[in-house]
Amino acid sequence: MVNDIDIKAALMEPKTWMILSSVVVVLMLGIGPMMISSGEVADMAEDHFEEFYTNASDADKETIEEIKEDEAYFFGATNIALSLFILGFAFLTEGTTRSKSAVFCGVSLILWAIYSQGELDMGALGFYSVVSAPMIIVGALNLKDGE
Repeated sequence: MVNDIDIKAALMEPKTWMILSSVVVVLMLGIGPMMISSGEVADMAEDHFEEFYTNASDADKETIEEIKEDEAYFFGATNIALSLFILGFAFLTEGTTRSKSAVFCGVSLILWAIYSQGELDMGALGFYSVVSAPMIIVGALNLKDGE
């Protein structure tokens, strides 16, 4: 049986939140966009380009869809790279350095949310903030651990 103190101690470790946030980002924002279907690509193109896409010729629609598919792939690949970056910090650092890394990585994810959308998308910002907040908070709380 797992001891309550062990769970509390694990939840107060920046490494725990760095791993959890990396897994969430990889599963939801990494692999998902990279595996997007052609129907979803067409929906994305129609949402983004509206009448321009609707009135386009079939060849132009195909080009627009290819662009949107490439964007989705790049977005997913970048999220996977960011997750690997965070996991590297989680496993290759310790003590105060890991705490600083947790704060840095959490803020980096939030900045990526703003940059990757090309505008202030509150949905994306909210998601990345929820994923990053525990990492930032626990990292900040552990900054004074002089390990």
